[in-house]
Amino acid sequence: MTRAARSYFAGDFDAALDVMWDAAVDATWDAVLDIALDAMRDAALDAMWDAALNDMQDTTLDSALEALWDAAQDADVDAMWDVTLDTMQDAALIAAVNAMRDSALDVALNAVWDAALDVALGALQDAALEASVNVMPEAALDAM
Repeated sequence: MTRAARSYFAGDFDAALDVMWDAAVDATWDAVLDIALDAMRDAALDAMWDAALNDMQDTTLDSALEALWDAAQDADVDAMWDVTLDTMQDAALIAAVNAMRDSALDVALNAVWDAALDVALGALQDAALEASVNVMPEAALDAM
């Protein structure tokens, strides 16, 4: 911001504003790029997690159907019931893990957005504060 101050005291107010604006825009873009990279990473992790869960679900379903068929062949009602309960437990566990992951992802993304907004607003506030600190002494000197 020293360039902004030098420009301002040299009487080039447009250049001072341009420097402050560029600093605020740069800080905002940096925050936006950080958010975009985090979102891309999260999407990749999400895709891998979904693929793993789908594989687990398919494997669990295949195993359950095989066990159910085997139990039916043996006419073992207790074994069929156990397989049905195991399948329901696996489905409930997968649903719970998905819900926890989605909740954690929402919290993380909200935190990233909040941090990016804080950075952007902080840069704008810093630029405005520096401009006012530099303008006030100059205005006081002009008034004298």
